[in-house]
Amino acid sequence: LMLAALESVDAVTWFDEPTPEALIRTIRPDIHAKGGDYRVEQIAEAQLVRELGGEVVVLSLVEGRSTTWILERIRKRLLGQQG
Repeated sequence: LMLAALESVDAVTWFDEPTPEALIRTIRPDIHAKGGDYRVEQIAEAQLVRELGGEVVVLSLVEGRSTTWILERIRKRLLGQQG
């Protein structure tokens, strides 16, 4: 919801397949972003994104911040725990 609320983001979705290639063929994103724990050569769908005219962007890691860490904090707050 937080990503979808950003003005520069048109859509946020998920997929249940090993790679998002079928989804990419359908939505044809201008930008396909992955977290900084990836390198472009590790992204199976990178070539497809480029073939369709899109750009693959690897976002920088921010020290001390991660999706896992944020979700854990939310979970603890919802359960009334410290953290």
